[in-house]
Amino acid sequence: MNSESSARSCDALLALSCCASLAAAHAQLAVPADVNLFGDEIVKKVEVQNNGFVFRRVITVVGEKKPARVAGLTHLLLFQDGRQLRGELHALTKDEVLWKRPDAGKLLRIGRGEVRRIFLTPPDSEQSGPFFPTINNRIATPQSGAVNSRPTPATVKLPGCDWLHGDVISADGRTFEFTLKSGGKLNIPREQIEWLYFDDKPAPAVSFPASPLAMDEWLSRTGKAKIEIADGTLVVQDPPLLARKLAAQLPARFEIAIEVPEDAEEGTRLVLQPNDARTNYYTRGTVDLRFGSTELARCIYSHGSERKKTPVPDAATAPGSVVKYRVLYDGLDEQLSVLRNGTLLGQWPLIEEADRAAAGRSFKLHISAVCIEREHRGISGPLKLKSLRVQPWDGALPQAGEPAPTRDVFSGFKEAPIEGTLEVLADNGVVFSGDTKMRRAGALLRFPNQPPPLADADAHLLFGAEGEFAVADLEVRDGRARCRTSFTAAFDAPTTTLETIAFSARADDGPSPADVLVFKNGDELRGTLLAAASGQPLRWKMACGQELDLDTARVVGVRLGGEMKSTADAATVELRNGDRLRGEFAALDADTLFFKHARLGLLSIARESAWMLHPRRAALPIDGGCDASLWLQGPLAGAIASNISAPNDPKSWICIDGQYVCRRVEQGTPFGASGGIGRKLAGAGERFELRFDATDLRGDASSFSIRLSSGDASASVSLSGGTGSWYLYVFDPKAAQPVASQRIQLSDKFKNMRSRVSVRVFVDRKAGTAAFFLDGLLLAKTGRQVAGLGESVSFGAGSFSTSRAVFSNLAILPWNGELPGKDADTGPRTVLVNGDVALGAPVELRDGKFLIESEDGLFEPPAEKVQAIEFGGVFAPERAGARIRLADGCALHVDAFRFDHRELTAHSAILGAVRIPAAEVSELILDAAPVRSEARR
Repeated sequence: MNSESSARSCDALLALSCCASLAAAHAQLAVPADVNLFGDEIVKKVEVQNNGFVFRRVITVVGEKKPARVAGLTHLLLFQDGRQLRGELHALTKDEVLWKRPDAGKLLRIGRGEVRRIFLTPPDSEQSGPFFPTINNRIATPQSGAVNSRPTPATVKLPGCDWLHGDVISADGRTFEFTLKSGGKLNIPREQIEWLYFDDKPAPAVSFPASPLAMDEWLSRTGKAKIEIADGTLVVQDPPLLARKLAAQLPARFEIAIEVPEDAEEGTRLVLQPNDARTNYYTRGTVDLRFGSTELARCIYSHGSERKKTPVPDAATAPGSVVKYRVLYDGLDEQLSVLRNGTLLGQWPLIEEADRAAAGRSFKLHISAVCIEREHRGISGPLKLKSLRVQPWDGALPQAGEPAPTRDVFSGFKEAPIEGTLEVLADNGVVFSGDTKMRRAGALLRFPNQPPPLADADAHLLFGAEGEFAVADLEVRDGRARCRTSFTAAFDAPTTTLETIAFSARADDGPSPADVLVFKNGDELRGTLLAAASGQPLRWKMACGQELDLDTARVVGVRLGGEMKSTADAATVELRNGDRLRGEFAALDADTLFFKHARLGLLSIARESAWMLHPRRAALPIDGGCDASLWLQGPLAGAIASNISAPNDPKSWICIDGQYVCRRVEQGTPFGASGGIGRKLAGAGERFELRFDATDLRGDASSFSIRLSSGDASASVSLSGGTGSWYLYVFDPKAAQPVASQRIQLSDKFKNMRSRVSVRVFVDRKAGTAAFFLDGLLLAKTGRQVAGLGESVSFGAGSFSTSRAVFSNLAILPWNGELPGKDADTGPRTVLVNGDVALGAPVELRDGKFLIESEDGLFEPPAEKVQAIEFGGVFAPERAGARIRLADGCALHVDAFRFDHRELTAHSAILGAVRIPAAEVSELILDAAPVRSEARR
């Protein structure tokens, strides 16, 4: 086995073991609309039981699964670029959205083209909730065949991807009357219906391509993937992946029909998942099919992880430019059948008897997610599909050469299908060719219709479990949605019955306003900051030119659009109040530290205000609030290498004041690649320390992954996990044993866990080793050298698919090679470049030398030999009126300020009056949480 395959095998094992241990710990809760994601109140205590596994919260973020609705913030608008804004929909015209917020003095006017989704009835769970919206079809449990005391509702399959679910009857088999929950009724002609499936829960009704709009359900939530329909072919790239979680479970019997252009068949892969819409993840019941012109490769993950291959017979290689597959999933008889060009390639059991005996009665077959991708490894080109259909199946295996039915087809639960004519669909039964059939769960009625979808659709309306359909000419006024559909020219319904209004995902390539207003709950609004001052409303200009006065009670700050140009080669001084200055160290005496800043001039800082000084001009230290764009565009975080090697998408993160909040974990992303931040570490030196805090938004123990790599990413050391177990993973292709892994059980090490964990990683690049500390305790240390280790670093939001993280207090600092200990000295000290430490801080700088008085006498190291001066005492940051971050990497706390488009004027308790050109301000933090600092050693 080569090193690459060894890595992939190890990846799969780690993914399975880690996710299995985490699954019980992650309930899904919604994040309330008024939470402060940038404050300390999101940190909660968690209970530890059973050798360190966290099974339930002591205190949760919201206290219950359904958060209280906040007046004026009950709707959610999702922009094309992934940003979100709560409020209430007032009206929708052909050109714009009129949006209402309680902190704005007037309606916000937002261009309709800027909007991707409007959530009017946010679901309750976190994964589909208002802060992290995903899109579901709410498909639910398999049919039972039970007879209901009331009429069994039906899923009505309409043109394209349109469908309705509810009470439907027909007195003549020609016109069908559908009753909406709102009380309204729709009359739908038979010609607009493809099939009806009877069950209390909706059935999957997927059919495309119709338009790119119809594919929005299957794309990355950021709209990052490139998608187009060319000559009737759906083309998806960057990444070549479609993935959709259909909420609970598909029916026990369903089919997936795929038509692939002949030139794109190789490498096309279909994955059916019982849980999340992810490709490189295997759990009991996963079905993985890889198509090819000469063989079909399959893995049904109740048989083990072995991939078996079936040759394609000559009969299945019909001439033509399109290859047709039908995948028939039979959860009742527990079989999987695959046909290629109408020829059966094989039938295989979904579970072996030995597996059933081991699983006992708890074994249940179900599928809830569908993924289709064109694999990267060894394959070039996008994913291409001529068509895709996901729908219920009647259990009849088609025969080679059998023509499509030209009449209606009815099949009851586990009953063979029969052809005939529907005459009456009543509450208590179905009259089919003169015979009365039972109307019960699991019955399927198919018509020989292929109605065309609405050609000029420009939006989708989603009614939750009641249906969804494409619409044109949509307007919302006075609480009602009016539009045209494929089945009626005048649809009219109250918006209270709507769950979501969806528009086509569009590339966000055009010019946009430079500034971003960030709210405490993670909402963001692009525009231009016109003016702000202490205790006054904020003056804001929308993208359309509209000007607003906004109350700042819910605002954390503004990220300004000027390009940050941090001073990569500079001295750094940190003050006890949390200030950080980059510039030139000038002098030091018994009372004062003199520091020169390019804009503020020569500063006289009282010695008792100084916390730490790095006098040499060097790239370190690095503050997480400096050069945020480098972190967001850095290497993809993740403890495990994946088949999908796409770069990180900055739109997955909210970033301000050095805090990085993960908006969501994308559908279809593999284990450990759920989105992350990272950067290359040019100029970091031979030894450095990486520190950060990781906070879980749900109140569980924090889960994350961190990776230290060589410059070409060929070698790496990764730590991944959360709750009770962590995994150390080493990959070095030059070593005799390229792959090594270790599971670390926390056991009773962490008895007082919080949802925030402080992480410190000490890297010795020369030795090729790393040591990982969590909350001051040594968790893991590499026992082997890895060449090039630490030339880049990245970390991600978690190893589990529903992890939501805040990374904060991020810093990269010089390290003297000494690991923290229990008896670390907290007094003043001087650290030299070679790692030596002198107790005491210099009393002055004289003739290019620092004078240090110690027990051993006077010590005079040259200034260029001193790496850091720690003044000792207590780090004592206070909540300031505002925090100002400058483009050169400085951070200043001020008690009062005024900002306009020309200049920032402010007053600092330490630095006095400050005047800075507006163009040099990178962030204005209006409600700044105090800076946190770990012990120095």
